[in-house]
Amino acid sequence: MATPPPLIVLVDDDIDHAVIVRTILASVAPDVPVQTLTDVRDVDVRLRAVSQDALILIDRMLGATESISLIGPLHMQRPDLRIVLMSSSLSAVDAERASEAGAAGAVEKPGNLDGWRGLLKTMIGGESADGSTAVA
Repeated sequence: MATPPPLIVLVDDDIDHAVIVRTILASVAPDVPVQTLTDVRDVDVRLRAVSQDALILIDRMLGATESISLIGPLHMQRPDLRIVLMSSSLSAVDAERASEAGAAGAVEKPGNLDGWRGLLKTMIGGESADGSTAVA
């Protein structure tokens, strides 16, 4: 199994989604610190200031801003950050655009706790249900 990241930064302007993800992250990776950004004003500046290699879990829509537009510049300035786009309505086009911008992955948000748990385990360095290597 891959080593979990030293830090996870969760970016989601929906406080309910942020609470769900944080709660499940605590059960999946209890030793990994999690920072949550729900106030997404100047999110690109705040992410560039992250002090260490980290996994960034970012919602596709942050208010009226599509976060895919933030991924490219952030990835160019901070290639040490692994960025994963999350969306409740992820299209193949969105996933491709995120990948082209430098995201390590793009995933659709599941609708139940088991789905969240599996998704987050995969993102932090576990294995997927089919045994393939996780998003890295």
